[in-house]
Amino acid sequence: MLVMSDCGSLLKGIFALNFVPITTTERTMDQENSDTKKERVPVMQKILDNPFLLLFIGIVMPTVFYIVWGIMEIITIPISQ
Repeated sequence: MLVMSDCGSLLKGIFALNFVPITTTERTMDQENSDTKKERVPVMQKILDNPFLLLFIGIVMPTVFYIVWGIMEIITIPISQ
């Protein structure tokens, strides 16, 4: 059974963080890769990251489809004699 004093030391051991500062001569692989190669953002990610563009597409596409569908329905109505 753990007593309260043991819990405190146990938590200190679990959450102890050992940070080692990186000097200017030591660089990580991520830093080297990001400096040497600039990655292009994919087009689909640009579209999905823009909420106003998504709103515009969400309003315009159904509108256009319903207009086209309505025109097709009007064209298929037989002419009365």
